[in-house]
Amino acid sequence: MLTFEYLVAFSSIIVGLAIAKLLHALPSIFNKNSFSLTHSLFFVATMLDCVSWWWESLGFKIIEVWTGALFILYIAPFIGLYLVSDLLSSANPANIQSWKNHYFEIRFKLWLTQIVIFTFAMIQAFVYTTYFENTEILVIFIAWFAMIVVAITSKKEKTHLVISILYFLFIIMLVINDLEDENSLGEFWRLPS
Repeated sequence: MLTFEYLVAFSSIIVGLAIAKLLHALPSIFNKNSFSLTHSLFFVATMLDCVSWWWESLGFKIIEVWTGALFILYIAPFIGLYLVSDLLSSANPANIQSWKNHYFEIRFKLWLTQIVIFTFAMIQAFVYTTYFENTEILVIFIAWFAMIVVAITSKKEKTHLVISILYFLFIIMLVINDLEDENSLGEFWRLPS
């Protein structure tokens, strides 16, 4: 096996664990007595985001020589997504009385984790892709960062509902983009010089 194949296996395990956490909580999330639209949209978006990150990470296959720094750059977003999944799903989902209250209890940690994921995504995009030569992609990164800043600073329910809708739509757009071809990042990747 090539080094990259081991890395894909490792990231697959992390994504699998993240999705398993989410699936474990799924019946409780959509319980009508504790349901929260804001939390549910983030929940579903995170599940889709796990798959999208994994699929898009296959673009790293062009890298022939792997270093520790590249490994961290590759694996960090997956660990971040696992942490987001853990926060959203709770250790005991059946004991959650209100997913809205749960969301607002974890809100700060959730969005700090999103900052970490965003940071690694920016580094990946800057170092290994030509994303920043594409204005549309740059706008998406700016919008993602703006959502994170607003989510961290705001405590208003309606603001978080709007953010959850925008985030959900953002992830849906990524998934649709992923469905277009074998490797959605293929046209953007470049080898390090």
